[in-house]
Parts: sequence; C-alpha cells; structure tokens
Amino acid sequence: MEKKKNRVFEGFGLYIHFPFCIKKCSYCDFVSYQFHKELSQKYFLYLKREVELFLEKFPKESIKRVQTIYIGGGTPSLIEAEQLSNFLSFLKCHFDLSNLKEFTIEANPESIEKEKFKAFKTLKINRVSIGVQSFNDETL
Repeated sequence: MEKKKNRVFEGFGLYIHFPFCIKKCSYCDFVSYQFHKELSQKYFLYLKREVELFLEKFPKESIKRVQTIYIGGGTPSLIEAEQLSNFLSFLKCHFDLSNLKEFTIEANPESIEKEKFKAFKTLKINRVSIGVQSFNDETL
C-alpha cells in the first residue's frame, strides 16, 4: 500500500461500529449480531488491527485534529467500561485527541445504568445517544 504523505486531514472524525446487541430487533436494518463477551473481545482486537492498517496508508502526521468520535452500533452501551477504556488508550497512542470536541456513544435503555454513565464521564464521553427501543417504564 502506498502511503499518502501529502494529504492532511483537518477536523477528522472517527466512527467506530460495535455490531452487537442483546437481541436483533425486528425493525433493525443495521449490521448487528447477538452479543457474546468473547466475540466482543475478539472484535476489538480486529478493530485495533484495522486502525494500524489505516495508519500504514495515512500516517499519524497527516491526521492533524481528531474532533469527533462516534461509537455506534448495534448497542455500544454493552461494551464493558474496562474494554472501552483500553480501546480509548489505544486510540490515544495512534491519534491526536487533544482537540476532541464531541465524543458520542449510542446506548440502549436496557443496557445502561448509573455505573455505566459514571464510566462514560470518566472516559470523557460528552454525548450519549439513547435510542427508544422501548416505552416500557420498567426498562426506561
């Protein structure tokens, strides 16, 4: 693969797709699979490899300002806090996140609780997009 040395990305945004859900909703057209912890762990190993392959083509110097990170899915709120923290540390080693303006994660009411919000705050996630998969008061 030939490196693109002259190209510089200003205001770069990262989208990370987490394709796992508790169950596949009948209305959903997104790529998603039933959540299994072991599969999720393997998926993050492959995501890291994908980042490394990307940076072989577009070196870190060409990516001036990562301004947004968006973790969509699937149901990213299923990601364990430690796993998310480890992946974020990996990203910090490979990208300049000092100009990060918005860090979003999608959540499902069934897979989010107070402790998860605390973890999001610790990780500097400043926007949570909560989908309406249910109008059941117990779930919400």
